[in-house]
Amino acid sequence: MASIPESGLSPRNNKKCINCGSFGQSVARPVAASSEMKSAEGIIAAELKGLSIQERVTALDDLHCVGQGQEEDPEVIRTALEKFEEEVRNANHPAYNLAVRKQNPYVQDSEYRLRFLRGALFDVKKAVRQMLSLLQYQAEYFGVDALDRRIALSDLKEEEVRVMLNGMFHYPTQTDRNGRYVTYCFSNVFLAGIPAETMIRSCLYANSYFTSFPDLQKKGLVGVYMDIGEPDQSIQLGPRFFSWVFNLMKFMLCLPLKFSSSHYCINVGNSKNVAIHKSVIETFIKVLPSYARARTKLHYGSALEIRYSLQSHGIPMDTYPIDSNGNIRQDMIDSSCLKHYGIDASNYRGVKTPPNLDSNDAPTAVIPSIAASSQQNRSGHIVPLEPKLTDVLLGRGKPNQNHPGNIQLRAMIEECQEEYDAIGRLEKRQMIQNIKHACHSIGTRFLKQQGNKNTWVVANSSEADEKIRQHFRCARKKR
Repeated sequence: MASIPESGLSPRNNKKCINCGSFGQSVARPVAASSEMKSAEGIIAAELKGLSIQERVTALDDLHCVGQGQEEDPEVIRTALEKFEEEVRNANHPAYNLAVRKQNPYVQDSEYRLRFLRGALFDVKKAVRQMLSLLQYQAEYFGVDALDRRIALSDLKEEEVRVMLNGMFHYPTQTDRNGRYVTYCFSNVFLAGIPAETMIRSCLYANSYFTSFPDLQKKGLVGVYMDIGEPDQSIQLGPRFFSWVFNLMKFMLCLPLKFSSSHYCINVGNSKNVAIHKSVIETFIKVLPSYARARTKLHYGSALEIRYSLQSHGIPMDTYPIDSNGNIRQDMIDSSCLKHYGIDASNYRGVKTPPNLDSNDAPTAVIPSIAASSQQNRSGHIVPLEPKLTDVLLGRGKPNQNHPGNIQLRAMIEECQEEYDAIGRLEKRQMIQNIKHACHSIGTRFLKQQGNKNTWVVANSSEADEKIRQHFRCARKKR
């Protein structure tokens, strides 16, 4: 493996510093930072040294975004799922046993299990351990009622939603040159003295989004840790701090995420933070699985230098949520949140979350930073939503009724029709609520047209109930 040049990682060591225009400082600061991170660099080098030549080439190809993905063998998947079922039964885990007793055994779905198998590189025993550990965390932090479904936005507290909207995760909306999703984690949020419970609950919600896409499961995720802003001044580098970091990393290891490359970026103009970042990044790298550790890179320089360094590793500039001055681009954070939370923008910053927020209480429900009240932007224009394949579209006409989400809803209702016809009014109302929440758990929204036909908004809860009730009536007439 090529060693790191003594002149640092910047390719422009003999040119003027981008920040200040001097010749010497642009060289000295990256060298000082890389010297501080020598231990972390050594861990990565040792990992690569322990690989075979072919394994090392594959790891470095993945890191530099030139790797070739492998096609999955259906027979391997079938065999792995059979072994997975056997291992789960033998484990006799209490959280899993509670989950399978539910009406909708979400944890027995092969697609749910496949995300763990892919994340563990089809190591069946590891995949089972990850799933059981995740279920244990889910039961502990959200209760046993959350064991048979995805964690929803309405499950989160106000401060947990605020943490995400302020940039703990930049939800991946774009990919690198190899088609792998890119996500960013910002140090100013991660090191803001946030309680571990808030971090873990937020991560559990993020996991339900991150790991739901087959492309992300197969190709892996590109993770970028950015040194931004100042850490909380109350942070002390002692046993308590490292216990917090280690416990958080222990939790993250149960997430079915395969990091196809990881990038830790140190802003050399932020020298006060180097000691804390050194400790955090070293802990991260030590806890990472061997596969991810061999695909890890440390970057040093100014905000602009880091930006170009990431670009050389296949990460396009248009995915980069940091401007040339090193500040977070809040417009990109808000845009990605709007898209993936399924919430429309109106007013920004400091809006409180109503208690027991239902994802179909829009357009009056709002959350911190982003409001879904009038679905208008600051100029007073309607902000349209783009229907997803899983959404249910309200309204008449064949295009709406033939939408995949509507077809899926009708199939659910047909399965429940006999039971629905045989029960009383109160039980019918409860069944409608159960179907609605089952839709929400898989990310389905109930959308209606407002104003012109090209503008979709989220229907309120009673309108969603009426849509389900209407399907039951129509299905009864056809029988």
